[in-house]
Parts: sequence; C-alpha cells; structure tokens
Amino acid sequence: MTRGVPTHLSVYLNDHLAGATAAVELLDDFVDDPAFLPPGVAQRLRDDIRADRRTLLKFMVRLGISVSAMRRASGWLSEHLARLKVRIDDPADGALRHLELLEVLALGVEGKRALWTALGAAIVSQPELDGLNFAELLRRADDQRSEIERYRRAAAVAAFATGRARAKRSRATPRSRRLLSSQDIKSVAQHLSRRR
Repeated sequence: MTRGVPTHLSVYLNDHLAGATAAVELLDDFVDDPAFLPPGVAQRLRDDIRADRRTLLKFMVRLGISVSAMRRASGWLSEHLARLKVRIDDPADGALRHLELLEVLALGVEGKRALWTALGAAIVSQPELDGLNFAELLRRADDQRSEIERYRRAAAVAAFATGRARAKRSRATPRSRRLLSSQDIKSVAQHLSRRR
C-alpha cells in the first residue's frame, strides 16, 4: 500500500476483490453446468462480475493499493471449502447444493452492492475515493441480484420438494455429481502446495 491509503481501506478492498474472484470462478462452473443457471444467464453474469472486478482492481491501482496474495488465497480457499461443504450437505441429488451455491452468489452480489454504497458514503472523509460511477455500479448490482433471485427461488422449490419427485431426481443424478470429485481434491491440494 502506498500514498497514505488507510490500512482499513486496503483490507476492505482486497476482501471484496477476493470475493469477486471467487464469484467469477463459481460462475465459470455455472456456465459449464446448466443445472444452476441457463448458460446465457451464467455467462452474462460472469461477464458483468468480471467487469465489476476489473473496475475495482483499476480503482485499487489508482489509490496505490496492491493486491494481497494472502487475501486472494484465502478467498480461493473459502470458495472451495464452501463447495465442499455443500457437496457434503447434499450428496444425493444436488438440489440443496444448487440453492446454497446460488445463495452464495446472491450474497456476494449483495456484498458488492454494500461495497459501492460504503465507498460512496466515505467520499465525505476521503475525497480520493471519488471517480467511480456509483449509481451505475449500484444499478448493475441490483440487476445481477434480480437475475440470480429468479433462479434462487426456483432452486428453493426444488430443494425443499418432498415425495416421489425428489426420490426420482436422486436416482437420476450421476454419482460423479453427488460426491466430492477427485478433481476438486486435486485442485485444492495443488493450490495449497503452491502457497508454501
């Protein structure tokens, strides 16, 4: 961090950058798996969140805030632990997993909205924070959240369904989608070994 940027601001922005990175990675999976979101929707959300992440990164550069490798790694690990948690919680049919991962994404967008609101409010004491189009960034976050919400509600209906329909879905779900895959384990292991 340089040019007298407060440490709290650096931590806060790096936390949000890590969250945006995790959201993009999650949406990469959603693009490949239409069970979560239709491919066009997932791709559009991923592109929008990538653009928001680039905006945040450019803003950090302008303020002289460097990217924290530790926070980036902790964000990556948190995202992968969340995936592991939801796979363990719902190894049978994936409906609860779909709901929880969509909620993770929705909460991330809410967090991003809170970021833009906080930065807009802090301009009073930190004029150097000016320069972003907060109204446009907030509109984009609201649009993203509305889009996710439609599918989150549908996922809730599926997750809490009972009876034969749920049992039928469970039998139709391939084993590779029900358990933590060896690829997930290898990915976590490789990432952790690079951090040593």
